Amino acid sequence: MAKVFTIFNDRIELEITNYGGRVMRWKVDGVDIVFGFNTIAEYKVAKEPYHSALIGRYANRIANAKFSINTNSYQLRPNLNAHILHGGPSAFHNVFWTVLNSSETHLELQYISPDGDQGFPGELITVAKYTLNGDELLLEMTAKSTKPTPVSFTHHPYFNLSGLDSQDLSKHTFKIHSESILPTNAEGIPLGSKLNIAQTAFDFQNWKLLYQEGEKPHDQIDLLGGIDHSYVFDEFSSDMIIQAEAKSEVSNIHMKVFSNQPALQFYTANHFDGSEVGKADRQHRYRGAFCFEPQGYPDSPNHLNFPSCILDPKEQFSFKMKYKFPLLKRVSK
Repeated sequence: MAKVFTIFNDRIELEITNYGGRVMRWKVDGVDIVFGFNTIAEYKVAKEPYHSALIGRYANRIANAKFSINTNSYQLRPNLNAHILHGGPSAFHNVFWTVLNSSETHLELQYISPDGDQGFPGELITVAKYTLNGDELLLEMTAKSTKPTPVSFTHHPYFNLSGLDSQDLSKHTFKIHSESILPTNAEGIPLGSKLNIAQTAFDFQNWKLLYQEGEKPHDQIDLLGGIDHSYVFDEFSSDMIIQAEAKSEVSNIHMKVFSNQPALQFYTANHFDGSEVGKADRQHRYRGAFCFEPQGYPDSPNHLNFPSCILDPKEQFSFKMKYKFPLLKRVSK
């Protein structure tokens, strides 16, 4: 059964549904900063199925929707040509989660994915918890499996920090605390290597705008029609580190993203075309929003040189990320 919960404090308010564990509204100082829809029924039929949802069992792509663990081979349910994206067509984003408990400042959900779900081995029990604390939203996800299985979670909001009246990202600046990306083929499948991006269009180690005029073109951006790449962090550990930041000069909202994951997918809504209309009759336009998605390396099960994503039944997987909104002086209008 579909349910909607509100968690809030004096600065931040979220409406979260147990359908996909997704955030329907996310207000910071009164400004709604995420794309989306007014009703759960609209999310169910949306052209873009991942709006603000919890993503699993495996975030991003697994090439040819198959992998092997030891001597066992597994064929998954493809949903991106021959590949699998974000866990498959009926994955975490497309199911109803059980509500374990809730309060004014937290919501705890659980989903039990059966053995063989979307082709993945093992029953996977996942608990997700949203917690508001001052200017921070913490998202914690833990998982246990009955068989060795690949696991990689993320959270998939489409942000525009300027609010629902904004149609693009031209008033945003970005900072990403990484010097390397994973280059891909034309379908977004990693090639298996890292690419240093210093002084290229991918380099956000210092604050800058997206797709700046006069910036030297990059073949990886041309290949995918924009930025849709994993930035990697060699210093990741069980502790969260800062990975990415964004600011809007319109709302003066500053968002910092921390996580304990080895990669962060930066995506600039390159496939949006204005055909979907969401909250406040707002068109979801080309490059009108962005995603910061902490996660494991995409296609890690098929690359021995990538950090392992295999969860052993004796272990517990732990995903942590935090959104922080430092209080800044608001822009007068």
